[in-house]
Amino acid sequence: MKNFFAKNAIAATVLFGAVTAHAASYQLCSVSTGCRTTGNISVTSSYTKTKYPLVFAHGMAGFSKIGPADYWYGIPKDLVAGGSSVYVTQVASFQSSEVRGEQLLKQVQDIVAISGAAKVNLIGHSHGNQSIRYVAAAIPSKVASATGVGGPNKVLLSPM
Repeated sequence: MKNFFAKNAIAATVLFGAVTAHAASYQLCSVSTGCRTTGNISVTSSYTKTKYPLVFAHGMAGFSKIGPADYWYGIPKDLVAGGSSVYVTQVASFQSSEVRGEQLLKQVQDIVAISGAAKVNLIGHSHGNQSIRYVAAAIPSKVASATGVGGPNKVLLSPM
């Protein structure tokens, strides 16, 4: 019976790849403080690993965490546990899209420098959609993708 389990464990490792758990963290970035590392998260797989880092941009009145309230509902932690490199940005909560876009642009340039990655994947929520589009337009060669979630992306058409 012992030999049966040993053979099956070897087969499972060959089929699914060995997963070696290690500690990782995600970065909280802001205009005033730059990027700083959060606590340790155990990386248990490579399921969510991406070629380029994921950069999250919050909406109006957004934050990363206030007390027990987590703006992103634990999504960055889960992505890191799955093998992703994650940066959660912070821009002025109540400012124009241009000001917020410039603030995010600076942070993305810092993230590219810190991570050594050629590009980033941008994810914006609500007003963060305009911020990521601003960055994608300003430095398209540094943006692998731009994903908007629940944003005000209405196209206004002029009457004919």
